[in-house]
Amino acid sequence: MVQIIGWGHTQFGKLAEMGLEDLIVAAGREALEHSGVAPKDIDAIYVGHYNGGMVRDGFPSSLALAIHKDLRFTPAARLENACASGSAAV
Repeated sequence: MVQIIGWGHTQFGKLAEMGLEDLIVAAGREALEHSGVAPKDIDAIYVGHYNGGMVRDGFPSSLALAIHKDLRFTPAARLENACASGSAAV
């Protein structure tokens, strides 16, 4: 069974001072805190990322492991489906 029980997002607007890893970690930490789930209880991480070939950090699934030290060996995957990348990850 899959459940979405927490969510997070970055600020809206131009965030030129933040890199992709900063954005993923900020949103991920907020989602983790909102969920109330211990990181060790997370079975997998799915990252929806549109147009990965156009940014320096084009393979972001490993970046999500920086959200918390207990996620270090959690399986993670990047999903890309153009404008539906977020939906594909869900």
